[in-house]
Amino acid sequence: MKKNLTHRQVEILYAVISTGSVTQAAAALHTSQPSISRDLKEIQQQLGLELFDRVGRSLQPTPTAMRLYNEIRRSYVGLGQVNNAVEEIRGNLTGRINLACLPAYATTLLPHVCKSFLAEKKGVHLSVHSFEQIVIANGLMVQHYDIGMVEASPHLNLKAMAEVTVGNEVCILPSDHPLASRSILEPQDFHDVDFVSLSETDPFVEKFDRIFEQHSVRRNPVVDTTTATAVCSLVASGAGVSIINPVTALYFANRGLVMRRFSIPIPYTIGIYLPRNAPKSHLTQSFIRHCEKILADVTDQISFELSKV
Repeated sequence: MKKNLTHRQVEILYAVISTGSVTQAAAALHTSQPSISRDLKEIQQQLGLELFDRVGRSLQPTPTAMRLYNEIRRSYVGLGQVNNAVEEIRGNLTGRINLACLPAYATTLLPHVCKSFLAEKKGVHLSVHSFEQIVIANGLMVQHYDIGMVEASPHLNLKAMAEVTVGNEVCILPSDHPLASRSILEPQDFHDVDFVSLSETDPFVEKFDRIFEQHSVRRNPVVDTTTATAVCSLVASGAGVSIINPVTALYFANRGLVMRRFSIPIPYTIGIYLPRNAPKSHLTQSFIRHCEKILADVTDQISFELSKV
């Protein structure tokens, strides 16, 4: 006789599918990866359903799993709305904002935003979480976070509060690289040059690949990695050159690497989002204003840094 799912099993399924990773699900549930793997196996045996296919080293939800996930998600959205109301009440009493951002922003933008905001709002507590974009979007959809700061996208089912284009993607090079003497780099300048790239899951990688293919440029890929900060660190170490978002590049400028314009403009826009059904509190509105101010300052700094050559 097949047993019904327990609340814990529902949490596990929801976490694994919404984060897209057993590792991240384990972190979210404060348990270990092996424990989550064992639980998934038991759940499938218990239900008599195939919920995941193994693709390489990752688990891919089956159509059956997605049908189940959609039912679970509706329940979580309802629960999230209740939790949001509780947090709103708490926020009015204690002053608290739960925010999520990309890892690159956590080390570049957010420290300045938090400093500016907290100087004005004494006694408010900020809780900052950094995840990949899809994890933040899913977390906002179920109202785990009050505010999200990610790369702007028309495909996010969220309430856009601000979208700021801070500049274009920029070329980054070790300070002593031969190409560093130029102020603008063309696609042809990258032919046979050691290149550090973001992983193929990054939306900008496809754009770069298409540009270089159109110009018959063959780069020499030496490293790919999942974060912009890692790309910058690798370039600063002399591993190669790259094209990256201007915010992270600005943070590393003159720390072993230099920024240069790319001849083909590729705008980089940062979005500030709220859960679609979330009420706008005075605290969140104030925090967003501080975000916009810092983003305006960063836009000016990027322009100035690029004008120095």
